[in-house]
Amino acid sequence: MRILSAQTAMDLQQVKRWHTRRVDHEQTVAAHTASMIALALILAEPYNLSAQDRCDLMQLALVHDAHETVFGDIPYPSRMKIFESKHMDIDQETRMEFWGGVDPYVEVTPQVRDLVEMADSLEAALWSQRYAPNLTAAVVSQAVAKAQQLLDNQGVARVLEILGIRPEVER
Repeated sequence: MRILSAQTAMDLQQVKRWHTRRVDHEQTVAAHTASMIALALILAEPYNLSAQDRCDLMQLALVHDAHETVFGDIPYPSRMKIFESKHMDIDQETRMEFWGGVDPYVEVTPQVRDLVEMADSLEAALWSQRYAPNLTAAVVSQAVAKAQQLLDNQGVARVLEILGIRPEVER
């Protein structure tokens, strides 16, 4: 698994998230990463992960945005436009460039990767609920869609619970 240098860890404190949006509180990539590690562990709790997978989960959550110390935080709408126009995952490309041709997401099990991806979306949704109410509906909607794509029913229920969303009961 990839390891952060001390300098990169310190640099994460300087990279701003949400820099293209009006928000009530600035957030750095370091703050996002710390919250994400906790959320990844909370999401993983019901899955009985092996000790190695738990270690990989925390490590991947730690390094998932390290490339942003060089490339900056590329806003979601920009990433989607690049993907649609060039059929390129700009996050994967910049991660691979940063890590010398290796994407840390391929060094872990699919379950670990999915839990980290979900924790990333969930952290953004929770943060927007608190500090960017004008963005909350869109960011929460993206997080719920990602949960439905990546997780089983138990995982989706956990995400909805964390977001404070009560699932609709069919009659």
